Amino acid sequence: MKEKSALIVDDSATARIMLARVLNSMDVAVKQSKSGEEALKFLTNYRPDLIFLDHLMPGMDGFQTLKALKSNPATRDIPVVMYTSQSALRYQEEAKALGAVGVVTKQVDREQLYLLVERIWMQHEISAASLASASVAPEPELVPAVNSNVTPLRSVRKRPAPIRPQTNPTAPITQAEPGQGQNTETPPPAGPIPALWRQRLIASLVATLALFSAYAIYSLDQQRAQIDRLAAQMEASRHVMQEVILILERYQ
Repeated sequence: MKEKSALIVDDSATARIMLARVLNSMDVAVKQSKSGEEALKFLTNYRPDLIFLDHLMPGMDGFQTLKALKSNPATRDIPVVMYTSQSALRYQEEAKALGAVGVVTKQVDREQLYLLVERIWMQHEISAASLASASVAPEPELVPAVNSNVTPLRSVRKRPAPIRPQTNPTAPITQAEPGQGQNTETPPPAGPIPALWRQRLIASLVATLALFSAYAIYSLDQQRAQIDRLAAQMEASRHVMQEVILILERYQ
């Protein structure tokens, strides 16, 4: 499975480090930029799977950088999440209207960030698969070459001559009863599935597999997080027991 990558654009080194630690724990490779101008220059040779963009920055702010990203054909398909301290509903609506796929505050916890990132990547993969299936051109029809010396393909397929009963002047003429020896319905021959339908079917299967894979990864991560919490609780309990033992030894 391809390793996911993310670009953090923030003028605060502390905010970049905190978010990078959370993303690294999710097995996401992280690159950092401290301004919008630096990020745009960096993206000329680097394409991450996700961009976290701060709003208040010197020079180009977050919205100006977001507009520049969405106006560039090379970067407009990269999902962008506004990573900011603002959480007002009006700000979120404005960010999404400019092309952001989500807004997270700088106090977001690991589980919420994990769910958001998985949802964004899942939607992005499904959209990419749908666009790929829609852009597949149908197979070109076979057109016979215009040549007077070549017989067209359709003219080769001649209809079979009807079977006529042999004429025997000495045999009595009999007329078949209606419904006997006649087949009024001829089923059409079953042809192959068109290539466009096959491509769409494959794209649907790929999207379904992506959904199941994301769910399996999420389940494994949840179990790993639960094991970490249990280990932390056991470690805390062990420290408490040691304190109790020390207290008891003092009073013996």
